[in-house]
Amino acid sequence: MKKRLSVAGAALLALLVAVLAFGQPARAATGFSVAGGKLYDANGNEFIMRGVNHAHTWYPQRTSSFADIKALGANTVRVVLSSGDRWTRNSAADVANVISLCTANRLICVLEVHDTTGYGEQSGAITLDRAVDYWLSIAGALGGQEKYVIVNIGNEPYGNQNYASWATDTGNAIKRLRAGGLDHTIMVDAPNWGQDWSFTMRDNAASVFAADPDRNTVFSIHMYGVFDTAGEISDYLGGFQAARLPIVVGEFGFNHSDGDPDEDAILSYSQANGIGWLGWSWSGNGGGVEYLDMATNFNPASLTSWGQRLFNGANGIRQTAREATVFGGTPPTTPPPTTPSPTTPPPGNKVDNPYVGARGYVNPEWKAKADAEPGGSRVSNTPTAVWLDRIAAINGTPDSSSNGAMGVRDHLDEALRQGAGYIQFVIYNLPGRDCAALASNGELGPDELPRYKAEYIDPITAIQADAKYRNLRIINVIEIDSLPNLVTNTSGRPTATAMCDTVKANGAYVNGVGYALAKLGAIPNVYNYIDAGHHAWIGWDSNFGPTADVLKAAATASGSTVAHVHGFIVNTANYSALKEPYFRITDSVNGQSVRQSKWVDWNQYVDELSFAQAFRDKLVQIGFDQNIGMLIDTSRNGWGGSARPTGPGATTSVDAYVDGGRVDRRIHAGNWCNQAGAGLGERPKTAPEPGIDAYVWVKPPGESDGSSRLIPNDEGKGFDRMCDPTYTGNARNGNSPSGALPNAPISGAWFSAQFQELMRNAYPPL
Repeated sequence: MKKRLSVAGAALLALLVAVLAFGQPARAATGFSVAGGKLYDANGNEFIMRGVNHAHTWYPQRTSSFADIKALGANTVRVVLSSGDRWTRNSAADVANVISLCTANRLICVLEVHDTTGYGEQSGAITLDRAVDYWLSIAGALGGQEKYVIVNIGNEPYGNQNYASWATDTGNAIKRLRAGGLDHTIMVDAPNWGQDWSFTMRDNAASVFAADPDRNTVFSIHMYGVFDTAGEISDYLGGFQAARLPIVVGEFGFNHSDGDPDEDAILSYSQANGIGWLGWSWSGNGGGVEYLDMATNFNPASLTSWGQRLFNGANGIRQTAREATVFGGTPPTTPPPTTPSPTTPPPGNKVDNPYVGARGYVNPEWKAKADAEPGGSRVSNTPTAVWLDRIAAINGTPDSSSNGAMGVRDHLDEALRQGAGYIQFVIYNLPGRDCAALASNGELGPDELPRYKAEYIDPITAIQADAKYRNLRIINVIEIDSLPNLVTNTSGRPTATAMCDTVKANGAYVNGVGYALAKLGAIPNVYNYIDAGHHAWIGWDSNFGPTADVLKAAATASGSTVAHVHGFIVNTANYSALKEPYFRITDSVNGQSVRQSKWVDWNQYVDELSFAQAFRDKLVQIGFDQNIGMLIDTSRNGWGGSARPTGPGATTSVDAYVDGGRVDRRIHAGNWCNQAGAGLGERPKTAPEPGIDAYVWVKPPGESDGSSRLIPNDEGKGFDRMCDPTYTGNARNGNSPSGALPNAPISGAWFSAQFQELMRNAYPPL
């Protein structure tokens, strides 16, 4: 167990390097092995730990716990042992019995020496070298068990003092174990009571891994109060993944005495990224942390709230654990590669997810506006995208109300100064832009594709390709509110416009997007995500497949290929709820499907997450790479505040059920301009769900969607009645009121009243 940290680390993770130079690891002949940052069992199948810690050394009589833990679905148990230096020694015979209990219950056994806990700060704690003495003394019990046993050299081997020698001492301990004949996979814990707030393990992991002649070492981080935000969790774990170093969460809890770890983020990120974890702990905690017991008095029929969460909750053990195939289980993944291979197709040597392990760029111009607002400092350090909505924005527009004085190069230079790992731009200037709306019309006419190429895309490409920025991950969101219009707002639809017919006929959108993808996607450190609308636009069968086909056509136009597309983004600058927690598309009321409700209106989806994941599957099906990722803009879809429902609606009718339970409180799902009652949504989060690269804030909160009345300007931005709070609607919103806030400026200009409302209604709350 741990004690409260006296210091909490706040540094951001820098990517580890040089691991690939080590080549393919030397495998243990019969046991677990490590390759490409993953753990494989003796059959060569990937193994992802899902289990708990069990305090055997203090409760040796609780042998039934192994069967109880297995019965609840775990595939691994981490067993606390003692070398005899601080507690009663676990003999070789006792360890052999522990291993037999594990194997009899088809559990992988991680064995750890607890006497090292807090060395350098905790009186009586032993060195790693002394722990190695213990392991070698019981080698007879360990030999031949490489298929079932992982050796965790020492628990939390340093406290918050005198930990500078961690890397040297850990490397030497590994070498001694190998020289002593132990061929097992070795697990090593971090210093700082396991939480590595000093980033000592992070910064030295590559050299420690190289110290193992078998290249068969796994790193273990313990996540308690230091890891109380999703960003800290994803940054730390993602950095190891990016460096192809194996990492597991060897311990974590909830509501801990040193802070409140974000256990939900730990579980969701681990599930999305194939990271193993072991919760602390089964039962028997003392010293004021009894709340970390999962079972009351070792009784599996009496799980605590923590136990229920870990075993039975979302992304918990029952949902995600897969038994090791050495016991005859079904392999969850393919065997390990013989050589490291890139995770994305050419061009460029790109990472699979550009958000993993990287700090986001904070736009200082947006930050200054947010900081100037009462309470704005709570969110002003959040990464947001930089919008390039006209040619002049490339070099900066100091006199504009909707663009800033900083140009593309200025932002990239500032990103370097900040030490950011990624920066986000919105490429948004197609000929005949936003053909179905007026508030965001652009400067280029529908026939000005040559200008778009030569005066807009080419200069941006030249700047982003500068070798000065090669270590930045440059993420481009490509042309929002464009391609889906070619399906939904052209002739044959009641929502058709002449401008959409024109750009469909002349190919301005398809060829413009293709040109942007080809030029920008050829830069090795650039990641293109095409806008794919949102569920309340594309979610009907008549729009879903045809929109995917149009996206494919654009991705293969003007010299582009699908390899120039890293992924897609949904809900850009929109308000659709991320998740509707109180009703599902499969629900029915009195025999009527929720699809028949006025709100859902026969759509196949009710929220953005379900839509994004399904649309990703469709895109892969029609030929996009299977590794494409989705982004969801969550900047303004929180829908918190007093109007947020706390449970399902009444079952008196299907409309009452849906309207009473939906968190999206818009009058109509087709309303898109400066929506009253909206709130900040999920803060940016890396790999939050399967298939989702990140939740992002692409639309900077506080920037208007459009003016509520005609405001003359030289930026090509018109007046759309959907931004007028007195407007009673059209076919696109079911002839409903617009739901827009009053007194709004032109699109992109700062809208203080909206920013304040977004903060008030934030969900999760600020």
